[in-house]
Amino acid sequence: MSEIGVVVLGSTGTVGCCTLEVLALHRERFRIVALAARSNVELMMQQCQRFEPEWAAMESEVAARELEQRLRQSGCRTRVVAGAAAIAQLGTQSQVDYVMAAISGARSPSRAKSAASRATSAAHGISDSRSCR
Repeated sequence: MSEIGVVVLGSTGTVGCCTLEVLALHRERFRIVALAARSNVELMMQQCQRFEPEWAAMESEVAARELEQRLRQSGCRTRVVAGAAAIAQLGTQSQVDYVMAAISGARSPSRAKSAASRATSAAHGISDSRSCR
C-alpha cells in the first residue's frame, strides 16, 4: 500500500496539532508532505523534526527566515517558504493527496477556499477515541 501524502495548513493550532497526532498513529498510511503555520517557529521546528516534511511554510517572512536558519543548524532538510501565496501552493504538488485546512477562514478566506477546493481532511475515515490534548 502506498503512503497517502498530506499537507496540514495551520499545523501549530489546536486542530492542526490534533490532526498530526491522528496521522502519527497511522504512519504506515500517511506521509506529511508539508506543514504551514502563521508564526509559531518553536512548535513548527518541533513538528518538522518529528514528521520530516518536504516543505514548511510560514505566513510571516520573519518567522520563515528564523525557521529556516534553525532547521539548517539542526541538520533538518525540510525546505522553507514564506507568505500566503506559498502556503496556497502547497496543496498543488503531485505527491499531495489530501489537504487539512485547519486555518481560520475568517482571517484568510482565499487560502481556506483554495485548500478546500483542492482536497478534504486527511483524517477522513479514521477514528480514534484518544484526546489530542
